[in-house]
Amino acid sequence: MLDRDEVQFPFERMTLFEGMEQLPELLCDPKSLREAYLAEIEGFAEEIKKGRSAQRIDYVRVVNGNPPDGC
Repeated sequence: MLDRDEVQFPFERMTLFEGMEQLPELLCDPKSLREAYLAEIEGFAEEIKKGRSAQRIDYVRVVNGNPPDGC
């Protein structure tokens, strides 16, 4: 499951991003990162889709904050 901010990357002003695990915090201008970040997210999703397709596993992208179909 992805958070809506991970998919849309709506940040506009200087933002302090928390590091995961052992990575440090990073203060940056998100406008300079947005295009590359979104390309990386899409590339990662495509790799997951390819892997699941080879395994004959369904893929459903779920974004936190969006209700499931039919709700």
